[in-house]
Amino acid sequence: MVRAYFGNRQMVDELAAWLEPWEVHHDQGYLVVAVDRAAYNRMQAAGFRLEIDQRLTDELLAPRQMLPGQVSGIPGYPCYRTVEETFQTAQTSLPSIQTSRPGAMLATRGRNPHPAERTATT
Repeated sequence: MVRAYFGNRQMVDELAAWLEPWEVHHDQGYLVVAVDRAAYNRMQAAGFRLEIDQRLTDELLAPRQMLPGQVSGIPGYPCYRTVEETFQTAQTSLPSIQTSRPGAMLATRGRNPHPAERTATT
């Protein structure tokens, strides 16, 4: 995470075309953005003065903890299922969906059928 100091709004607009800032403080002349080495170098070449924001970097990289009372979901985000929970739901629900709506699950063998190949189910 870096604070990127800019000289004018055009720098921000051009940056936003390829990288999404997390915060923009026009009044203070800086924005906050997550970057990799390539983006860091590209921003420097574009004229940004960059400062690593260690507090935000540490916060971003810190392992997420379960919230008090949270028993499932992504740690800190109980409304989002983990991959494992989503897979378990699919394994549990798929048989009942196939039984109750036999035409709902079309076997496409790993491909999305062309619209002309799809059959409507009612």
